Formats: sequence, structure tokens, C-alpha cells
Amino acid sequence: MGVRPIPCDPIRTDLVINGGFETGTLAGWTFTGTPTVLANTSSHTAPGPVRAHSGTFLVELDPNESISQTIFSGLCGKRVYRLATNLGAPGDIDDPFNSQTTVTLQFRDGNNQNLGAPQSFVAVAESQNVNHEGGWTYHELFAVSPPGTRGALITIQTANDAPHNGIRVDDTSLILFN
Repeated sequence: MGVRPIPCDPIRTDLVINGGFETGTLAGWTFTGTPTVLANTSSHTAPGPVRAHSGTFLVELDPNESISQTIFSGLCGKRVYRLATNLGAPGDIDDPFNSQTTVTLQFRDGNNQNLGAPQSFVAVAESQNVNHEGGWTYHELFAVSPPGTRGALITIQTANDAPHNGIRVDDTSLILFN
């Protein structure tokens, strides 16, 4: 007799916890460095106004900082998932000196071991003109989960490129696409 595969029932809602940082904290996320959760302000003095992509809060990463989240439920193998996030430059929204940012999705098995190669994209100021809205740029990545997928690791990492100004992150989500 063969081994029966474990049934998998994918969740069709957003799998990221606190992807918009609306708790006002980094709850659900692990991080390197000292990322800062910021609330909306109307100040026009340095470092300028803070406007979340949606809601009230966002997180700001300085150069060489990261946030990551491990998701252990609701994912299945052989499915297409959409990882989406909104990135914005700190200070002046047209600041060409925001940090290069890499967003990575790594699928994992039930033992938290990596499956396949990670999927990622790199965002730089000069290329952030796709779906641009009000200082935020929407980025998305579509990836097929390998057989045996039961979890995922999402990482948003800024480059070690000081004196660049880091990046602002809001509304990160991972959703079953099909």
C-alpha cells in the first residue's frame, strides 16, 4: 500500500498577519535592525508628512534592515499565489535615494524546510513607476507552490546602501490566486 497524501484545503483570504501594520506594531513579523512603525501625520517639516498607503500605519526600514513573516497554515502545493506589497520612499515621495529593496517568497514544507528556489523581485527608485499611486508603488509576484507546500516565508530586505533613505512598506499580502 502506498502512502496517502495529506489532504490540503487552501485558504482563499490573505494569509499575512498584520500586513498593513494596523496594530501599530510589528506583531506577526520578525525583523533585523530597528524598523519603525509610523502613523499618519500632516507635518510638513522634516522628515515630511507620513501617509500610509491605506489605514493609519506603515513600517519604515532603514538601509540593511528587514522584516519577515513565516506562514504555517492555508498553503498547498501546486497552486498559484500572489505576493503583493506597496513600497514608498521616506520623506519626499519622489526621492531617488530610497534603498534598493528585495522582496522574497520562499515556500516551505510541513517541517519548515525550504522547497524549491525562492521567488523574488528587486525594487529600485528608477523602476518604481508601475501602478504608481500617490507616492506608493504597488508590486506583485505570482509564484507556483511546489508539491508538499504547507507554509511560506516572506522577507522584505533593504540593501546595505547608506546613505540612502530606506523604504516604507504597507499592505503586504499573500493570497491564493487560483
